[in-house]
Amino acid sequence: MLTNGDNKHLQALERKRKAGNLPNPEVAVTDFLAQIVTSITNPTGATIMDRLDIQRVIKNHLSVKVIQEFTSFINAHRPDIDMSVDHECSKCGAVNKVQVPITADFFWPAGRSGSEGSVA
Repeated sequence: MLTNGDNKHLQALERKRKAGNLPNPEVAVTDFLAQIVTSITNPTGATIMDRLDIQRVIKNHLSVKVIQEFTSFINAHRPDIDMSVDHECSKCGAVNKVQVPITADFFWPAGRSGSEGSVA
């Protein structure tokens, strides 16, 4: 999975592409794959671990179908936290999934000052 540094690198590439400083704005997916793939074993059995070689293989030798399948697999297995809960309407009884908003109120509910319980 991507590290914070990987995410920052990909965001910088995207900003450069949008600014017109890098060609081919459609390569965000291949940039993503090149960032997360650590090695590739070629048909002869040799393992490719050099970042630039991995990038070349992804951009020049993988089909669109393989890239789509790999990206789908990664998205399906990406660790994440499900912040949705079932909410039942008090008037009609309908149940819907809603997202729990993570704001300052989540940690410090309204009506409670941040100084309560602090050590003096």
